[in-house]
Amino acid sequence: MSEAIPHHSDTFESPLWPPKPSARAASHNIQSFLELQARARPHDSALFWAQSSGAADWRAGRRRDMLHHAFSFQELQRKVAAVAHGFRELGIAHGVRVMVTAPNGPELYIALMATQRLGAIPVLLDNWERPRLVEQCAREVDPRAFVGPATSFALLGSVPALHDVAIRIGIGAHTPSFFSGELSAFAQRSQGCEPVAVLPEDGALVRFSTQGGTLSTGTLHTHRSLMGQSVLFAEMVPDGDEEIELSISLPRVLTNLTRGVASVVPAVDPAAPDQYDGQALVEQMRFTGAPRCTLTPGLLRALAASASRRVEL
Repeated sequence: MSEAIPHHSDTFESPLWPPKPSARAASHNIQSFLELQARARPHDSALFWAQSSGAADWRAGRRRDMLHHAFSFQELQRKVAAVAHGFRELGIAHGVRVMVTAPNGPELYIALMATQRLGAIPVLLDNWERPRLVEQCAREVDPRAFVGPATSFALLGSVPALHDVAIRIGIGAHTPSFFSGELSAFAQRSQGCEPVAVLPEDGALVRFSTQGGTLSTGTLHTHRSLMGQSVLFAEMVPDGDEEIELSISLPRVLTNLTRGVASVVPAVDPAAPDQYDGQALVEQMRFTGAPRCTLTPGLLRALAASASRRVEL
């Protein structure tokens, strides 16, 4: 590992960063800290994820190792900056709400971080298969843009509140030509944009849950609260044990990346658990060398059961 920049807990007075009151500044944008990490540790791995074909082959027993891709901090920063530049060209700007749906993987995090970089607010819903709840969520946040795989855009026809969303950004090769743009095409551009000036209290992420068949009250994460979590995480983790973590928690991954902690995206779907989830998580931690994890209780139980069986064998 290259030389680390100081812990945020060493450079800020408290998790309520920065001290109130505060003016709008680019340094208050949570994504400004990805810039710091890209300069401090450009070639260190930042984000690991399992190849879709590799994960499928591993689950089918055709491959012993679950192969992973990885972005370095510099690669991730450049892609986020390039995508943010593309988003800005389409009209996404400070304060704009952007509904984002994508499988848990690199495209999801690039879309989220690019949106935050512009001072816009990404909105996440944990289940897009119930049009009534999607409609309720859309009416609540009044989005001006939508980012997701081509298949998810069928929602635009079945959810009246999304009919007038003019900015439609696809993820994947099958994005229709009449869409506003496609994420990976933006990511290949050489032009980028700097993090936009924000207030610490500006929204950086909104999450909704549909557990129990009803839409929860949206959870708002501000730039200040995400940075506060980063500071608290740094204080909780022992020195020397913070280089990589497998995490299902999206805010945790975002704040890990601002601290220079690499994240492994779990190759499981919490909404559709299967008997191989625990073994998959054990294999991911083995392959990437992740010494710790942040998971749901169900996934932790599956991981513990699989790990104990592996030890017995």
